[in-house]
Amino acid sequence: MTPCRALDTRVQGQGPAFGVEDRVVAVAGKCNVPLTARAVSLNITVTQPTNAGRLTPHGDGNASPVDGMIFFSANQTRADNTVAVLSAAGDGTLRLNAAMQGQAPSVHVIVDANGYFE
Repeated sequence: MTPCRALDTRVQGQGPAFGVEDRVVAVAGKCNVPLTARAVSLNITVTQPTNAGRLTPHGDGNASPVDGMIFFSANQTRADNTVAVLSAAGDGTLRLNAAMQGQAPSVHVIVDANGYFE
């Protein structure tokens, strides 16, 4: 598939920057990823973090993989490719968990989809 931007928190209307949270991102149904997709190939970028931390993609709130994490420092832009399992509920969502150090942290997140698995 042609790579497609599924999320960019720098763009108005796509949500605020991430803080210390789990955020659900709809991937299936966007970017020509079918609703039947069970996993997606992604390029995930973090930019403009106010503190050090990590961003972890995972399919549901109970499982967090050890691979696919992006570790970053304040004011650092980092990117990584990963294959992420979508929600077991079949709703085509991906959870992104931001864990950061310090007070009032935030980081912008960009998610580009470039493939999927059914």
